[in-house]
Amino acid sequence: MIDGVMVAAIYGGAANPFDMTAAGVETTRALLKKQLPLLRYYSNSMANLQTSLASGDLVAAAVWNEAYVGLIDEGHPVTFATDMPGLVTWTYGLTLNAWTENEATAYDVMNSMLSPDASVYEIMEWGYGHANTKPCESISDENLSARGLSRTPNEIIAAGIFQAPIVNEPELQSIFEEVKAGF
Repeated sequence: MIDGVMVAAIYGGAANPFDMTAAGVETTRALLKKQLPLLRYYSNSMANLQTSLASGDLVAAAVWNEAYVGLIDEGHPVTFATDMPGLVTWTYGLTLNAWTENEATAYDVMNSMLSPDASVYEIMEWGYGHANTKPCESISDENLSARGLSRTPNEIIAAGIFQAPIVNEPELQSIFEEVKAGF
């Protein structure tokens, strides 16, 4: 749904794609129907999309960062479509839950994920931004830019459309299934 319906909603100008008005839902439905004949297939497999893009079977796809970086690393001439009205964005965090049985181990995991090695790996191998910006100093501007990242994370955050719970998800899922079935 995020990579299909939400992208259509954003393209259609929904003020809040995660809580659309009835008019926004209808605009999104119309855009999905208009888009359907242009699609080779819908997929939630980044590996399938990456392979199809690499082979030329697809010329465009909504993919996650690691598929894009994988294509770059394989030498394929790909680029992010940055002329859209914002990229669907997400963040994650590390938290210590009240029910954590081994607090020291939980902190070890958090510290390892925030380590310089993990930071550089997530940026270079997956194309993900990272909370620990200090290790970014060892990554060239060219490598950051090639991954759609910058030394100023606030620029990326300000341009993103952050995922949120989809208020009318059952309705949108039903519409998506109908459109995919050709109705």
